Amino acid sequence: MRKIILSMMVSLDGYIERINNDINWHVWDDQMEDYMMDFFQTVDTFIYGRKSYELMTGYWPGQTGAFADVMNSTPKIVFSKTLETVAWNSKLVSKNVVEEINMEKN
Repeated sequence: MRKIILSMMVSLDGYIERINNDINWHVWDDQMEDYMMDFFQTVDTFIYGRKSYELMTGYWPGQTGAFADVMNSTPKIVFSKTLETVAWNSKLVSKNVVEEINMEKN
């Protein structure tokens, strides 16, 4: 059975972004990139909600380099009741989240 691992950057007070979807508060350096590259070797799918998907797809498809290659090539599942289509190597799920997650885990 596949595992689901939550990985996200959160400030000590529980925020993931600043006003206007600004996420540049977190530290990104060579050490962090190395850590994330190692971690992504254990990942076969990214799971996003609509907002995260829109943020990520607005940035990564135009980027280059090893990290961008991983972000762009890894399959994604997007959970949204409002999106009608998705791109960027993604599958849209608009119905039963729990059912879909259980199916993906097996």
